Amino acid sequence: DMFARNSSEGETRVASVLREFDKDEMEEVMDDLEKSGLRNLEAVRAKLFTFEDILGLSKKALVRLFDDLSSEIVALALRNADPEIVEAVLGSLSARARRMIEAELSMEADLGDEEIQRARKTISSTALDLAAAGQLELPSRDLAA
Repeated sequence: DMFARNSSEGETRVASVLREFDKDEMEEVMDDLEKSGLRNLEAVRAKLFTFEDILGLSKKALVRLFDDLSSEIVALALRNADPEIVEAVLGSLSARARRMIEAELSMEADLGDEEIQRARKTISSTALDLAAAGQLELPSRDLAA
């Protein structure tokens, strides 16, 4: 059983195969996998595109992605994020959006980790949607990793 042998490797493989499908096909396969009782489904879904994958996106893809997202969501997602990611994201924004988000980030906020994760998930799913629509090139994954 591929999943029992090395579940993380299996999840990565499944995710990389799923990424070749368009969104509807991908959802269909995910549903089938769910029905067949695949335990690692969430892990597979998470590997399709994670918040950290932002670093693998081209400048053009970043601009396209953040064009679709509200500054509230972006500011939330960037809270406590890796400085490299913050830099990459801010660098892809218009000067105005960048100033708004920097101001937001400089303020103290009492935020639960859950809200931050939800904002990051929104960004990930937006990236997947845009990729499925052919408007965004996802970073290709090195399967050996």
